[in-house]
Amino acid sequence: MENVIALNYQENRTGLLNYIKSKIDRLEEAEDILQDVYLQAMKSMNIAEPVENLLGWLFTVANHKIIDWYRKKSRHNIPLDEEHSIVEMLDIDDPQHLDSHSKKVISDSIMKAIDNLSTEQKNVFIMHHIENRSFREIAAIEDVSINTALARNRYAVQNLRRQIGDLKHYL
Repeated sequence: MENVIALNYQENRTGLLNYIKSKIDRLEEAEDILQDVYLQAMKSMNIAEPVENLLGWLFTVANHKIIDWYRKKSRHNIPLDEEHSIVEMLDIDDPQHLDSHSKKVISDSIMKAIDNLSTEQKNVFIMHHIENRSFREIAAIEDVSINTALARNRYAVQNLRRQIGDLKHYL
C-alpha cells in the first residue's frame, strides 16, 4: 500500500495541489495541507478496510484539511460586519451599532457553538456560510445529496440559534 501511495503522489501531486490552491491563496499553506493529506494516507494505510478509490479519498481528506485550515484561521475572530448570514441568525438588525467588546463576545460564542456542532453539520455550515459555497458544491464535496446538505445546514442553524439564543439578552 505504501508503494501505491508513493506512486499516487507522483502521478497526482500537481492536480491535488492545484485543487488545494484553488481553495487557499497561499502556496506555502497549500503545500502544507498537501503534505498533511499524504501523511494521513500513510498513517491510514494499515486500516482493515482498503480504500477502493484512493484518489477520491485523497481529495476528500484534502477537503477536510482545507475546512480545518479555515476553521483555525477564523477561530478567533469572525468579522461580524462581513458575515451577515451569521449575524442575521441572531436577528441583530444593525451589527454596526455593536462595540468591539460585544463583537468579540458574539464572535467567540459563535465559534464555540460551531465547534459544538456535529462534524457533518459543521462542515456544511462552514462551507456554505463562511466559504460561500453552493449546496450543489457542498453535496459533491461531501458525497451526499443536495437535500442532505440542505438538511445538515438547517440543523446546524437550528442548533446554533439554540446555543446562541442567550446572546440576544446580552445585546
